[in-house]
Amino acid sequence: MGDVMSLEWVFDASYTLAKYRSRPLGNMLDDFCDWLLERGFSRGSVRLILSHVAHLNKFLETKRIYCDKLSDNDIDSFFKAYPRKARHRGPLDKHVKRVRWSIHRFIQYLQQQKRYESKDVKPVFCFVFTHVNTTTAPI
Repeated sequence: MGDVMSLEWVFDASYTLAKYRSRPLGNMLDDFCDWLLERGFSRGSVRLILSHVAHLNKFLETKRIYCDKLSDNDIDSFFKAYPRKARHRGPLDKHVKRVRWSIHRFIQYLQQQKRYESKDVKPVFCFVFTHVNTTTAPI
């Protein structure tokens, strides 16, 4: 990629670049693009994922949600509204499933950046495996 920003490597048109860099998520999408490329996603896959995230960006902008962090509530609101407005080819449920997958990639990125607040806090368990003496009688 050299000196070119990731979004410029993935997209050519200045209109498209401006759309992806618009508020409220625009300041995150260059780094998200890098994150995807570092994980081996192809240029075509990155374009598709970012186009799905652009739907979320447009929804947040329409609702005037401008913040440094997203939450489960923001995502839930998006998926309640999105199927009614989605323009797609083929079955709607398959399209929404692909958009969910892309948004989930974005959420993974946001979680690593400490920019996502989840209401469903899952406990983290640490297991310590030790040698179990199987020759003694059970307690």
